[in-house]
Amino acid sequence: MPLLADYQTAVFYPPRLLHTVFSVPVATTIYVLLKLWLCGMTAHLCGRLLGMRIESARFFSLAWMLSSYNLLWVYWPLPDVAAWLPLLFAGTEFVLLGRYCRGFFMTAMAGALLLLAGHPETAFAMGFGVGVYFLLRLAVERRRGPRLWRPVLTMACAWALVLAVCAGQLVPFVEYVIHSSKSTERLEGPGMPHTPARALVSFFVPRFFGTYADGNFWGVTTSNRLSMAYPGIAVCLAAAMAFSRKPAGKTRQLQVLCLSAACLVSLSLAFDAPPLDFVNKVPPFSVTVQSWHISFVAFALALLGAFGIERWLNAPKVLRTALLAVIPVFLGVVCVTVVGRFFGGLMATSGVASYVRNQVVIAALFAAGVLFLLTSPRLGLGRTSAARLLTVLLAADLLVAARGLHPTTPMDELYQDTALTRFLQDLDPPSRVSVGTGGISTGILSVYGIEENLGHDGMLPERMTKLLGAPKDAYWHGIEPMLAIDYYLHHPPYEPLFPLEEPGRFERVESLDGIEVYKNHRSLGRAFLVSTVTTVRDTDALFSKAGDPAFDPAKEALAVAGDVQAVQFPSPGPYPLGTAEVTQRTPLRVAVHVDAAAEGVLVLSDAYYPGWKATVDGAEANVFPVNYALRGVVVPKGPHTVEFHYRPLSFCAGMAMSITALFAGLALAIALLLQGRTQCPAEPA
Repeated sequence: MPLLADYQTAVFYPPRLLHTVFSVPVATTIYVLLKLWLCGMTAHLCGRLLGMRIESARFFSLAWMLSSYNLLWVYWPLPDVAAWLPLLFAGTEFVLLGRYCRGFFMTAMAGALLLLAGHPETAFAMGFGVGVYFLLRLAVERRRGPRLWRPVLTMACAWALVLAVCAGQLVPFVEYVIHSSKSTERLEGPGMPHTPARALVSFFVPRFFGTYADGNFWGVTTSNRLSMAYPGIAVCLAAAMAFSRKPAGKTRQLQVLCLSAACLVSLSLAFDAPPLDFVNKVPPFSVTVQSWHISFVAFALALLGAFGIERWLNAPKVLRTALLAVIPVFLGVVCVTVVGRFFGGLMATSGVASYVRNQVVIAALFAAGVLFLLTSPRLGLGRTSAARLLTVLLAADLLVAARGLHPTTPMDELYQDTALTRFLQDLDPPSRVSVGTGGISTGILSVYGIEENLGHDGMLPERMTKLLGAPKDAYWHGIEPMLAIDYYLHHPPYEPLFPLEEPGRFERVESLDGIEVYKNHRSLGRAFLVSTVTTVRDTDALFSKAGDPAFDPAKEALAVAGDVQAVQFPSPGPYPLGTAEVTQRTPLRVAVHVDAAAEGVLVLSDAYYPGWKATVDGAEANVFPVNYALRGVVVPKGPHTVEFHYRPLSFCAGMAMSITALFAGLALAIALLLQGRTQCPAEPA
């Protein structure tokens, strides 16, 4: 199963190079801290490029770096994407101001890093938010002629370069999505999860619904999906001041107006709220988790908050500007009151009422502190000092909101060497294991070099997912033996999901670390020969045939007729047909030594996927899906060496596009530098 195309591996994202230099625990620790620093650094740079004072830029930097969205998802690739959103916004702003060269390259750089960072859904949500802002600016300014088509053409070219540079990651990913089970489920499912209306209270009280870490989460979806909406109470109050009646200049006024409108669009999509709910039914929105649109909302609020701080610092009458901060306080009180009363009974029966009250009090204290600092210049404290204290208070608020949600682990306790892992590692030959009902999360054993039957991938190809979801009788009789699962793990308190009662099929060979290890005697091994292949109409017919008591998977393989139209199968031969032994296996190559008594079909119990090629004694052979999701090759009589190589066209074509685009972009940059045209004159605001 292709690792590269599983987008969250982010193979081409530059900070991932840390994992080639340091051990995994050390590299991951640096990596987590680096992504937060990048969020803060790029936000600060964005603020300065937008003409903010140092105090406003610093407020924006801390607001974005420590936002609940970034802190709650810090162990996932979402903040990696978030790190480049400020520069993408700054590049877009340069293009709008007529600085086309600088805007083009900044947009191209930020956009490429955004896409390579490892979470395409948030990259789409963030890019969409910036795109809405861009279009709103063009519309509100009523641009015509060159003032319209030049920025549009510049942005189109920049994003074309972004897509071309990222093609090495994107093209295999698109192929992956087409063949994945997730895309099928999302297209056929009831719709993507959106943020529930009750989450509005999380904009003011981050832990209103509790958390998994506290063991008292009483909301819907997940605690992260609700709490990530919290921008910091100082941000909420400061954002209101951005709408002061006398903003600093026409450009800033347009920025505040269009950014707030784009924020409302993303907020509506996140909550699937009318009148924009129809948008979520249109691809690609229909296959995107709608709650990810909160990412742009969090960014927009942080930036609006910085605009508000800047306006407050420059306002002739500080108290009049600070009074605008009362508006979000009022909205917060109303929201908390309505949601609290509506769910009061549920909170009482769940035993979380006192916890919720404490969280409301904490939020109220932080709000009071912000209001005090906003009015403190009238009491003698300088505005600059008050702005610095506001930034400190904001950082404290966001850190308190995220406290205890991401515990760390000492290195000596991470992936400990145990009797069970040693036993599984020492199996000869290396065996495929099912964690089954062993109480072990899928994916953990792969760190020890132990192969699980589900691989390392959460997005299984559609063929494998459908095969594993076959009816119970068909699966255990005709399908499971083909999958080469040599051992099953079982934790006694759980009900076993495999038929332990079947005589002679499973044998308990060890009990280690409280987990029982069962040998599967019906496993046909990683590679085996069958004398005939029966073609069936579709998967339903395949499952029906696999469940037939007369069907023997050791003698006969199955194939869907539409998958093997160009394959000429041999006539039925003797049983057993011969031997097949895997002599070498890497992620990209499998070698099998075959000795067949007659012409037959070699079945390799690895997933069939586009890009796998085969040779028999060096001559090209056709690889086809056998048993719907496994690899099959026709082999002649006698001893032969069959080799499988993974050479996907999607990767080769994508990398060719990426390399060409990188050199083209570099050549363009050098040409412009030599001509002294890296800075273009700005249009009048």
